[in-house]
Amino acid sequence: MELVWLLTGAIALYWLDRYQDKIADRMAGEAFDQVSETRNGKTYSGKTAIIHRKKHIGHVFMPLFPSLDHDIKALCQTEDNHWFWYHAQIKNMKLVHTEINPVSIEAALEAMDEDETGTCREEKS
Repeated sequence: MELVWLLTGAIALYWLDRYQDKIADRMAGEAFDQVSETRNGKTYSGKTAIIHRKKHIGHVFMPLFPSLDHDIKALCQTEDNHWFWYHAQIKNMKLVHTEINPVSIEAALEAMDEDETGTCREEKS
């Protein structure tokens, strides 16, 4: 009987973790749609940008428990062929920080060519 309870608890924790990941994605997506920034005469807007690569990292404080802190990065391209990294940081399931970092075309293509298991390198401007 204990095995059934243990299995039920593990399934519930797994489901809750996936659900929290979806909520974090939704929070970052809503902030992405609202972000618009102009740097050096170039406008970076989330509404018109195309996301080419996305990385979602959930910071787990204890194994098998759902994460409350998330980092979401997306490599995006504007309609004018300008590239940027969008970064959203979520702490305790609240959006605390969003940031746009423009990158060169070369850095964007390099990030797109990297293996899915590799890390996306970000060029600081």
